[in-house]
Amino acid sequence: MSKLSHKLFDGVFGNVGMWSSDTMDRTAFKTMGESFPKLIELTKKNEPILASLPHELFTVTTKDGLKIVGHFFTNEEATDKTAICIHGYHSYGFYDFATVGLEYLNRGYNLLLITNRACGESEGEYTGFGPAESEDAQLFIKLIADKFPNGSIIIHGCSMGGSTACLLSDKELPNVKAIVSDCAFASIRDEFAHMIKFLAHLPPWPLLNMLEKEYKKQFGFGFDREKPIDCVRNAKYPMFFVHGADDNYVLAENSKLMYGVCPTAKQLLIVPGQGHAAAQLGGNEGYFDHIFDFLKEVETKMLINDIEFELKDGRRAVMRNPREEDIEGTLEYLRTTAGETDFLLRYPEECGKYTPEGERELFERVNASENVLMLMCIVDGKIAGNCQLTFYTGIKRKHRADVAIALLKEYWGLGIGTRMFREMIRIAEENENIIQLELDVVEGNTRAMRLYEKMGFVITGELPNAIRLKDGTLLSDFKMIRKIERNNG
Repeated sequence: MSKLSHKLFDGVFGNVGMWSSDTMDRTAFKTMGESFPKLIELTKKNEPILASLPHELFTVTTKDGLKIVGHFFTNEEATDKTAICIHGYHSYGFYDFATVGLEYLNRGYNLLLITNRACGESEGEYTGFGPAESEDAQLFIKLIADKFPNGSIIIHGCSMGGSTACLLSDKELPNVKAIVSDCAFASIRDEFAHMIKFLAHLPPWPLLNMLEKEYKKQFGFGFDREKPIDCVRNAKYPMFFVHGADDNYVLAENSKLMYGVCPTAKQLLIVPGQGHAAAQLGGNEGYFDHIFDFLKEVETKMLINDIEFELKDGRRAVMRNPREEDIEGTLEYLRTTAGETDFLLRYPEECGKYTPEGERELFERVNASENVLMLMCIVDGKIAGNCQLTFYTGIKRKHRADVAIALLKEYWGLGIGTRMFREMIRIAEENENIIQLELDVVEGNTRAMRLYEKMGFVITGELPNAIRLKDGTLLSDFKMIRKIERNNG
């Protein structure tokens, strides 16, 4: 049995595989769909065009000592935007991304085609079917982030490469702005079970067990250690899911399931009449325009990747955009903070106007905005604080931005306020229009004023009697400004 298991594993995972999607002559129509010949025709047309363009060879060394190759294309128009493309099972970057790669270049991106382990010029005896490839891809992401420190990265994966991209969705990745997942499977186990039944007309057991046994020997873990759908459930980046409706190789239900659990900005495109990896045959109107409109939208929105940091007491905190899961916690947070200080503009009894529906609409509005950023700080699953950065609009005021911040009292003095301010200042500095940040602070709020002064704000004006407390006490409101210096040299 062990010899049979190893032979089966070699055939499926080895670098000369028997199930490669572009070499399955007898089963191609069954698995890939009737659009497969058109996909081959388009690929053969564009592959030599892409390969003829000037490009550099990049290499990284994996933790298991393999040399993995990537082909980097610098766009003719100088840009710091890069699409990193990850090909499918037993395929090749120039093949799977012949058409898509050219489109990224035409749309103003640099292009990096990763050649997965055990494929092409890259070393390795076995494909990892996603988990190993996702670790390899992180090396290339770092390489591109180092090359363009202030740039943006789009990850685009196809088939197994799409699942690899999904496995990256919950990782801390420098400069990554969005992920495009094309015809990805949600689970290695479920995909193999599907293919065994679909192609061999056999029950998954015992073949699936035999494969996993050998997989564990090679990689040290089983099929369920890390599932694409589990990573997507905790995604940190906007995600675009696309699938051919007639895909029999990886059913479109996979993308639908992952779209359903993705907590970030997302879009799902099911392309009718197209099979596996053939959604691109939809052309501009049916495929590319949807993707690039989404990328343009998320690149211009005030969205950030999740930021994890350590508090002064050693606990971990996450700073991110608001999500639907935050609604109930936000309502409680608003009531609690209103009762902890006189320096907010509401009393607890005034918080009844806030509703789940209203907060949902607010979150959707700010997450879709190009001029408003809202951030939540989460500690141990609880909302500890929030802040907001608002860019003014209009020709006469677009050089200004407002900031506001609040924290639950139990989290004062842990470094959250400072970290939030640094992020808001960083984002404001990236907007070339902004020359000053503005905020208001109520008289007597000395703790907040010390923080603001530490962050570079100075008092520029006073509005007397701006606040009247229940006991009749009148308090002034102070305007504070922080200038942002621009280097015109």
